[in-house]
Amino acid sequence: MVDTKSSKKDKERGRDKTRKRAAS
Repeated sequence: MVDTKSSKKDKERGRDKTRKRAAS
């Protein structure tokens, strides 16, 4: 459970970072 949550959070964080960078 923790592994899946961590993976999902990490993936979402990475996508958010890329989106923020592109927007910037």
